[in-house]
Amino acid sequence: MVNKYFNVVVKPTILASKLAIVYGSGDVVFDWHAVDVPKGASKLVGVTAIMRQKHGTAGNEHPFQLVYGKSINNVDPSSLGTNNATADGTGYFNNVIGKSTFVAKDYMSDILDNGVTIAALTQGGADSEKPSIILEGEPNGGTNVGYDKIYVGMIAEGAFDFTTAAEISQAIDVSGLSAAQLVNADIEGTDPRLVFAPGDVIHAADDVNIGEIESMADANTITFKADGSATASETDFTVPANLAAWIAATGDLADGDELINVNPIKIILHFEK
Repeated sequence: MVNKYFNVVVKPTILASKLAIVYGSGDVVFDWHAVDVPKGASKLVGVTAIMRQKHGTAGNEHPFQLVYGKSINNVDPSSLGTNNATADGTGYFNNVIGKSTFVAKDYMSDILDNGVTIAALTQGGADSEKPSIILEGEPNGGTNVGYDKIYVGMIAEGAFDFTTAAEISQAIDVSGLSAAQLVNADIEGTDPRLVFAPGDVIHAADDVNIGEIESMADANTITFKADGSATASETDFTVPANLAAWIAATGDLADGDELINVNPIKIILHFEK
């Protein structure tokens, strides 16, 4: 018997310079993000949102909207608007195929102490939505044979804050490093283990790439992947082949640079075929 249920992960990459500024209600959190889904119509029966928290503590349990779209004649929908600014885009109106609304009651209410909060639309209830919509992309629009493509965007209805307060404590010339690591005197502020996890891709707040976290041995050590292995980020990030490649891909860091996870939001769409 073929399983009629499946999940699709939406994990957009957002500029660190946008994430370093608190969002306002009505702002675009992420613009259209394309994902492949099995060909044909599918029923959306649930949505899970996993959000990183401000400074590793509470702070991101705000309402928000997800908007779903599709291409038309193999042309992507035009932008919802500029990230971390009002959703003032135009031209995409005929591409919209649905939406989901999250409210405060959909969150776990700070049950998890550090780093993350989880919201879900599954059961419905007072003021909470139970998804039951049919989503279908443009036929044969997917990246792979047998798949169509749908698009997901997110609009804030509260002051989402993805800052970490984990900072570089001194200027670093990465060309002089003997390992793909930040250690000891390099890090100050929030314990990175409270805001990051292995597989997170980290940039400085000025959009300088640093890399994908491999491990964090303690509050003062972050080791980045530099061995050409497969990424654990659930994104299209490419792990550098070796230390030299990591240095070439990483910019120098300034004293006070804030470290930002460029994929702080993970949306899981739960479908029935």
